Amino acid sequence: MNGYRPPRSRPRTEKHLGRLVSQYAEATGLGVGRVRQRLSAMAFIGALKRVREQDSPTRFLIKGGIACELRFPHKARATRDLDAVLRGPLDQLLANLGAAFATPYSGFSFTHTEPEAIHETGAQRFDVKLQYESRS
Repeated sequence: MNGYRPPRSRPRTEKHLGRLVSQYAEATGLGVGRVRQRLSAMAFIGALKRVREQDSPTRFLIKGGIACELRFPHKARATRDLDAVLRGPLDQLLANLGAAFATPYSGFSFTHTEPEAIHETGAQRFDVKLQYESRS
């Protein structure tokens, strides 16, 4: 990676994080937006992983474009959303999301909208907003 050196510690501000994202994007040839999307996905997955590690009955699987992008960097198409399969009753899922999002993950905090049914599929959709060090 052409001149990019990972930081020794977590950025203290959103502005510092933004500079690091820009440096990484320049060093790798990726767009800044694509790097931000990957970073957001990794923070979201990290927060969910905390619930899984607590041996929760709700399980999750990341799929779609972001899964391909994480598995095949530079080859997969860019995507703006994260598709996940979360198994378990909706009330348990919401409780687990609350637990996963209750404390920041590596400086990222999360809020989400209420789930919305997707037609007659039994699937739910919701938006998640990330903030870094209390700034969106």
